Amino acid sequence: MSDAELSKSSPVLAVDAGQSSTRVRCESGPWGPGWIVTSSGVRTALPLAQQFATVMQDVVTTHPEVAESECTVAIGSSGARDDEDPLPVLQALKPFGVSRVLLAHDSITSYLGALGDQLGVVTASGTGVITLAVGRHNVARVDGWGYIIGDAGSAFWLGRHGLDAVMRAHDGRGELTLLSDTIGNDFDDIEAAYLELHADPLMVSRIARYSAKVTAAAEAGDHVSRDICMRAARELVHSTVTGLRQAKLTDADCPAVGLLGGVMKSQLIHTAIVEEISVTMPGARIVELLGEGLALGAAADLLFADPRRGHPVAGFGQDHHRAFQPLGPVHRQQSDGLRIGPAGGAHATLLHGAHKRIGREVAAPVVLQRCRQQRPQVGLHGLALGGGRGGGKAG
Repeated sequence: MSDAELSKSSPVLAVDAGQSSTRVRCESGPWGPGWIVTSSGVRTALPLAQQFATVMQDVVTTHPEVAESECTVAIGSSGARDDEDPLPVLQALKPFGVSRVLLAHDSITSYLGALGDQLGVVTASGTGVITLAVGRHNVARVDGWGYIIGDAGSAFWLGRHGLDAVMRAHDGRGELTLLSDTIGNDFDDIEAAYLELHADPLMVSRIARYSAKVTAAAEAGDHVSRDICMRAARELVHSTVTGLRQAKLTDADCPAVGLLGGVMKSQLIHTAIVEEISVTMPGARIVELLGEGLALGAAADLLFADPRRGHPVAGFGQDHHRAFQPLGPVHRQQSDGLRIGPAGGAHATLLHGAHKRIGREVAAPVVLQRCRQQRPQVGLHGLALGGGRGGGKAG
């Protein structure tokens, strides 16, 4: 069966895996009307394979037909490393009817889903935050370094600063704040809150949920909460503009700016970001998003089907083919259905994107990898079908 035929015939589940929750979407098709299943978020410090198996268990419990489907699962995941191997994920998901896995970091899927083939930058601020900028010849990642050493302006960042404000108000170091009631009342003993939080295995997502209380208090006029929100906005602007500059985009390029994620739903924060970007880089365009979370199939078609379009990612596709072609045949099929051979994986994935339009929830089938310092910026590296370096690496 050709790649195109395989892409058309195989049912597809698109997975948006964040730290607070994971959404699995199936479009209308062989299984009837479309649906979405929401499951637990990923813990980025732990291996991904078993976590996705838990997600698929939730899926087949609700939709048992999936277990007999030999479907494709396309995943955009927080915490997916540049050298993430999709083979363990495939093995873990096979008992649930999965025959193919596409795996990418969610910064890639977010970018393609939001902007498609436009040059520009996407800042996605949910539980964590990451910025990805794509210029004519450069790609830059900013932040996304996790809640301990990064994620400035994320929901966790907001929640953590909200908790800090509560403790400062409690011991006299800070101003009185509405957060002492809205957040503080969640704890039987506020002075033992830190012990309770440290003992919670879902600490990160729990603290991130307090961001909603911070933004609500800010909208209600709480000075302390408003200051936290304004600082978050400045952090997100700094990351966004830094990404544009690192990607060598200027006002003359009129770069597109996509702002997505739960934090951006705060009108206060979103407005502050837009206003600051308009001052800092007047040529930048805040655009309406094509989609949120995962990439559109049409975007993959635009980016990769015709590299002559000149988009940097299409260029990387050419580089990927040239760089890895000597490692093995273009098409080679293993008995377990895992496609290997870099170019074969690339074509199967891109055809999948072109023919299976999943709207907001189609995972981008590529991973951009930072190249070594002596090489130009980034390249297209590996596919989650096992198509990278001839043996199962997803860049």
